[in-house]
Amino acid sequence: MNTINPQLITQQRQQSVSPLPPSNILSPVSKQQNVHRKLSLIRLAPITSTTDDDSKSELENPDPTGQELKLLYVDQLQRKVVAISKNNHSIPLNLVIKNGIHCFSGKFDKSSIQDHAYRIIGIVKADFRLSFPCAPGAEINMQSMLYYNGGSGGVHFKGNKLEGNEKFVDGQLITMELNANAGTLHFFIDSVQQPIFVKGIKEPVKFYIYLNIPDSSFTVLASSKLKEPTVKKLANEKAIDW
Repeated sequence: MNTINPQLITQQRQQSVSPLPPSNILSPVSKQQNVHRKLSLIRLAPITSTTDDDSKSELENPDPTGQELKLLYVDQLQRKVVAISKNNHSIPLNLVIKNGIHCFSGKFDKSSIQDHAYRIIGIVKADFRLSFPCAPGAEINMQSMLYYNGGSGGVHFKGNKLEGNEKFVDGQLITMELNANAGTLHFFIDSVQQPIFVKGIKEPVKFYIYLNIPDSSFTVLASSKLKEPTVKKLANEKAIDW
């Protein structure tokens, strides 16, 4: 049992990263912020609730060819993925969440080309088999894959879209907190809770991330089960229905 403060994840964890053998090669902003929007966000105080660190879950291999993505070890777990090719790479964590409160955090790197950002986080129905390649917004996938687009700040599901969250960039700590007991999913950027969240989740799901361009990557920095939720009610919060 460990006490985890998401604001200090980067400082607390010095990770060693080493590649898997070749047989495990895997395979899809504007800096100006509105002052009034920033005032309506909440930066969480240090968390003192006890957490259970997830020391088993790893990123899954969606690529049958073994030529599109590269999987790397992080602290002896397969928790870093690097895109080799330009394609729609949707990479899930192999943790099926049915109950409890689960927190998933990580960082993107090299996921932009000029002014275009290719970084997405979200959840997918646990019984939905991800195709390869897999674009979350494609018609065949949108009924099962919810996503938060870091390039626009929009949250999308089943053809619906809500805007109001901040965009996120390479190097920022991106966190999803899924409360399967309450059926909600909240998003955080550098530990700041975002106003657009998800409600009505009543089935098992998995976390996933999306990469698109060569040499872009995502590293899972924390996966844990919380004893208590960390989310607060925001004055400007809005929910998108699952």
